[in-house]
Amino acid sequence: VGKNFASSTSFGNVVMTTSFLSGVLSFNSFVVQPSNAGVNGKYTFNITGSSSIPAGGKITITFPSNQYSDLPTPPVCSITGALTTFVTCFLSGSSFVLTTDTAYAPSSANWLAITIYNVKNPTTVGTSSGFTITTSYGGVTLDSTNT
Repeated sequence: VGKNFASSTSFGNVVMTTSFLSGVLSFNSFVVQPSNAGVNGKYTFNITGSSSIPAGGKITITFPSNQYSDLPTPPVCSITGALTTFVTCFLSGSSFVLTTDTAYAPSSANWLAITIYNVKNPTTVGTSSGFTITTSYGGVTLDSTNT
């Protein structure tokens, strides 16, 4: 049979890389009104993402379960800023999950303010444990706070 004119020993190889690395969500502000122990408050989280969130994506806010055992269900939620509407907002364990109905494009001007109403403040005076916020799409984490 004939001689090889050109050949490759790496034909059919595939290069594996690390999985998608999520970005960081920036906490711009976090306000609780009123902040008295044991009363219901309005919790507003102002964030800016570093990754786009497609329509149908999720924004999950996780409360410290050791201090927030009586979270409102069904929750009353709102969103302002770069997104102003959402499909659903529900409580799953100690996490509030908002499903977006439009895409979010990150930029320093595209902040999001998510408010959850009627949250019972911890009954003890002092500093709470940290809250965590993540964005995801199709089960893949896009961004997360580093708290």
